[in-house]
Amino acid sequence: NGLMQTIKGAVAAYATIQSLTAAISLSDQMVSTTARLDMMNDGLQTTEDLQNMIFLSAERARGSYQATADAVSKLGLMAGDAFSSSEEIIAFMEQINKQFTIAGTDATGIEAAMLQLTQAMGSGVLRGEEFNSILDQAPNIVQNISRYIEENESVLAGVASAMKMDVEDLAGNVQGNMKDIASEGILSAELIKNAMFYTAEETNEKFENMPMTFSQIWTSFQNNARKAFQPVLERINEIANSEAFQKFADGAIESLSVVAGITLEIFDFLEGAAGMVADNWSWLSPIIYGVAGALAVYYGAQLAANTINTISKGIHTVMAVAQMLHAAAIWATTGATWAEVTAQNGLNAAMSACPIMRIIVLIIAMIALFYAAVAAINH
Repeated sequence: NGLMQTIKGAVAAYATIQSLTAAISLSDQMVSTTARLDMMNDGLQTTEDLQNMIFLSAERARGSYQATADAVSKLGLMAGDAFSSSEEIIAFMEQINKQFTIAGTDATGIEAAMLQLTQAMGSGVLRGEEFNSILDQAPNIVQNISRYIEENESVLAGVASAMKMDVEDLAGNVQGNMKDIASEGILSAELIKNAMFYTAEETNEKFENMPMTFSQIWTSFQNNARKAFQPVLERINEIANSEAFQKFADGAIESLSVVAGITLEIFDFLEGAAGMVADNWSWLSPIIYGVAGALAVYYGAQLAANTINTISKGIHTVMAVAQMLHAAAIWATTGATWAEVTAQNGLNAAMSACPIMRIIVLIIAMIALFYAAVAAINH
């Protein structure tokens, strides 16, 4: 039971620390995202309005608000020229989230593909590892891009020209040439954006036919919880940036430096003490051994006396019980027995304080001092 209580306490403490750490981490993440949104905002709405737009978009697409906000902020900062407004960036990300849902991509896959996509859009071209990641996690995105190229003559002609192919040879086989098209750096951020909006109507229709999963319900719960607790998370960050907390942090750092200095001094002292003992061990050892021997004799005598005393008390306790059973017949004997007990206790005490024991201890101590003196002279 004691062990279980200890384990429960440890688990509770760990859970508390983990919860606090997670809250601080989430606060830092949200504040950083808000700062990036503020920088990429085109000014047609406030940052708070922009956050509300992202939240509603994430809810419509059954995606994570935090992941969507991160992607929108990064696209706005790295690929802002490919979009006409902040609102268009949000609409683009909504289509991407819906594509992930249709493809059945899990949370880990969405995170990986989203990272690759934002990097590609930021660099202006989708190719190589970024293309392969999206192809693995959401192949329908690649299919929609190929469909957009296939069904727009001007775009098809431009891609064929860049590939140094005849339009007739490329037409009808864009999907099969997508890896080569990507490797040539033809899939620009502008082309990807246009492809997502070109297939938006069909994407929305497919998305509406997808059933809601428990995972998506949980994601929606997290979105609403983060939205509700956003003022609290922002307040946590304000505390971290307050003058009072900065003073506390500076004081803590200074205290750590002092503690570190004291610790080094202690280690230096211990090292010096150990060296001194090692250098003088030849004449210190007899004293230590002598004291240890004297203590061993003394505590041995005490143990013997206590053992005799315990046995004596046991014997007399048995006798007392027997005498109580026959109290009517041997009342006088009982009084004599108690007198004997008293006498025995006195004898035990006398044995414990016996001067012979003290003499033995004194002799051992004198021998130890004698050897110490000889060792000191020899040293």
